[in-house]
Amino acid sequence: MNAPATLAYSYARWSSAEQSKGDSQRRQLKAFQDYCERKGLTPAEDNFIDRGRSGYKAEHLSDTGELRRFLTAVETGAIAAGSVLVVESLDRLGRQEVDEAYDVFRSILRAGIRIVTLADSGEQEYVKGGGIFQILYSLIEMSRAHGESQRKAEMVGAAVANRQDAARKYKTPIGNSCPLWLKVKEGWRSYELDGTAYEERPERADVVRQIFRWAIDGYGKEAIARMLNSEPHKCPPFKADTKWKDKGQRLWGASSVDKILKNKATFGEYHPTTRQQKRGSLKGEKIEVGEPIAGYYPATVSVDTFYEAQAAIDGRRTAKATRQSTRYNVWSGIAKCEKCGSALHLVHKGVPPKGSTYLRCANSRRGVCKAKAVRLDQAEAVFRGMLLRLDALSLVEDSSAGIEKALRAAEGELVVARNRLKGLTERLEENPESDAIGRLVAKAEADVLPLEAKVEALKADLAAEQGIGWTEFLARLDLVSYEGRAKANALCKRLGVVVSIGASGYAVTKNGDFICVMDYREGEAGYLVASGFRGKFPVFVPISDVPDYAEREDADQARQDAETDEGQPAGKY
Repeated sequence: MNAPATLAYSYARWSSAEQSKGDSQRRQLKAFQDYCERKGLTPAEDNFIDRGRSGYKAEHLSDTGELRRFLTAVETGAIAAGSVLVVESLDRLGRQEVDEAYDVFRSILRAGIRIVTLADSGEQEYVKGGGIFQILYSLIEMSRAHGESQRKAEMVGAAVANRQDAARKYKTPIGNSCPLWLKVKEGWRSYELDGTAYEERPERADVVRQIFRWAIDGYGKEAIARMLNSEPHKCPPFKADTKWKDKGQRLWGASSVDKILKNKATFGEYHPTTRQQKRGSLKGEKIEVGEPIAGYYPATVSVDTFYEAQAAIDGRRTAKATRQSTRYNVWSGIAKCEKCGSALHLVHKGVPPKGSTYLRCANSRRGVCKAKAVRLDQAEAVFRGMLLRLDALSLVEDSSAGIEKALRAAEGELVVARNRLKGLTERLEENPESDAIGRLVAKAEADVLPLEAKVEALKADLAAEQGIGWTEFLARLDLVSYEGRAKANALCKRLGVVVSIGASGYAVTKNGDFICVMDYREGEAGYLVASGFRGKFPVFVPISDVPDYAEREDADQARQDAETDEGQPAGKY
């Protein structure tokens, strides 16, 4: 009976995308096949190749690394003891610190797998219990590999720091890589100081501008990705020229849209970074170095546009808005159940005239709240009336449009600054002895304060704008288009509006302060105005009657003020 053939597995790795264009894969696989033929081994059908993964940063040991897949197969018994792992050299298994690299090496040997290297001064075989000389030789090789990579990293770091310094002083390009909607100017030289070394790729820059327009109009990242993918010939996804493998047909994803919307290079800013080791991180963490360089790239969108988009994104995130439809839900994120405080969601109950769409308590759908659903068409009529009682003139007034735009941009800038402060504070908690991070936290705190003051000042300016009549406001208000509905909803979120909806009506608050109570009665939305003894008998005032009612209230208030000024008590006993 013939003995079972010994299976040999090949593991190959190289560190960069550029090496993928060379001979690394062919060279390592050919050496493996030649070795198997000489030794009478059976090459396994499954080979393990880590393309473009750094052994110094242990990227090949991440959850998606091929060496991690090999180790898992050994641990589960899918790769049997007695098998052979063939590598070009020990440094293919990693260039980490010696103790970390040796742990990986030893775990393979302990499982009964032989390791063969083909380029470490000729063929070298490592086996379990190989003795002191095997241990010493492997440690020397691992120390050499780590030392080489460490020196290279230090040299690369110094070179990057020099390029960053030149970029700060002269705006010279940092290599050929840049945001994918830009490119280095052809024939650009460092002595041609014409403002920037980069120029737009026109078709891609147009896509970036469209992405920001959609984000400001209230569309989420997934919806934007779908719209881009609906016209792939007009908006093909960006692809770096240095990608190491072709993934076939590429589509836009929400993460790609998100990266563009968060990238300050869109308005021309470049912030040099370096990496700092962080516990639990293989690659380390990017840390910004010094001040950002304004105008380093050509501005594809304005600073105000960038921060308007951040404000819109933050509004969707605060409301946890994830679904997108052709008709934006104006109550998204602001409607709460009067009984239990849960969010109200849209539910469809058939087609009109018999059926309708309703706002229904999330807990009611689960059977833990007895609140009744509210018809959406009636709720939207109330929403229109509610806007009359809020600082909503920017939705219809041209005179306040500029202030509203500036306010959205300032609020977006404040969101980014607060998020940066939060991230830095968390890093300082992890590294309390770091003076560098402490200085960054202090600067971030100093950046937040003037932005908060700017937002409050713009809110005051907006409130001071001269208003228009209620009838004119309702005539101009756009709650038909998707963009108009999204804009009205975003305004309510920004103002901190919450509406508790239930049997007693619609109780409107703004940042926790009571504004009014509304309801829908006799085919019209209106307000419940306190009347009678201690206001216990509220009067329903339809929106159509509000102008006349307001005039009567103003006249009564004027009469009372006049009588009080004359020393007479207001009203009768």
